[in-house]
Amino acid sequence: MNLYSNPRTRDASIRRWPFPYRASVSLSNDIDFCEFEFFETFMRYCNTTQATPFGEGLGLEVTSSFFGFSPPSRQFSYFGGLSPDAPTTALAPRIGEYIREGWIDANHAYGDFDGCGGFTRAHAERMF
Repeated sequence: MNLYSNPRTRDASIRRWPFPYRASVSLSNDIDFCEFEFFETFMRYCNTTQATPFGEGLGLEVTSSFFGFSPPSRQFSYFGGLSPDAPTTALAPRIGEYIREGWIDANHAYGDFDGCGGFTRAHAERMF
């Protein structure tokens, strides 16, 4: 299948849009180089109608990605560092809560190994 072909609907289950809708869109935040405080403020702005530093919240359903492993100086992550046995960060419980609540729904990458490499199967096993 290429970008311009039509999928064969007999091979997949496709639900009809509830009236009067004809389409939808999915919005997801890319977590690269994001500090946790900004993440929380931005997600509150996108997902609630509360007052935020960006203005009144938009009331949308926006999700985000997260990193499993990252040096703390790069962005927030579940594990603090790039070693497969790195300890969990102080933010790990909050990240877990956001995963359960749906604010985080994608693994951006197992870890931020850009420019340094070092990803192993042990990293993937620890994540899941």
